Amino acid sequence: MTLTPMRFCRHTWHHNPLTMTVSSRRRTVELAPPTMPSSLMLMGERLTAVSGRGELYGDDCLRQYEELCALYKKGESGVLAIPGIPAMTASFTSISLIAQPREKVVEYSFSFLRCEMPTAAIAEDQFPADGQTLWDVAYLSGVAIDTLVSLNPSIRYPDEPLYEERVRLC
Repeated sequence: MTLTPMRFCRHTWHHNPLTMTVSSRRRTVELAPPTMPSSLMLMGERLTAVSGRGELYGDDCLRQYEELCALYKKGESGVLAIPGIPAMTASFTSISLIAQPREKVVEYSFSFLRCEMPTAAIAEDQFPADGQTLWDVAYLSGVAIDTLVSLNPSIRYPDEPLYEERVRLC
């Protein structure tokens, strides 16, 4: 099985992270009146958190880390695509250098928080895909990727960014 590279906004990781955790939980409150049995009250969902560790390697490993830092500093929310996990709109919340850089290797950690899906102005039958991939359009529009591939035969690779192109949705 070949994994696609992790992507956020318009940045594609050179190497997928070594470890990753995706966690969701509910906020709960225990109600314990003095004379009655305690009960649990569900207070809603918390945001999904994605965190992990990775290594950047090669002659340009420090440049790769600086690119991630620049992406973090932008403070943008965007589509986070992780191999094996449905894409989500997220915000890049932290990046850390874990250890002293070794020759041609930089260890780092990162985290993202899932955001509410942005409300994009989507025409009935087309979606402007400025710099997004077909996978991003599928996530944002709610249309299955298989449907988009069959409706847009001119798009050969669903994971490559599209520029100045409108994607047919139906």
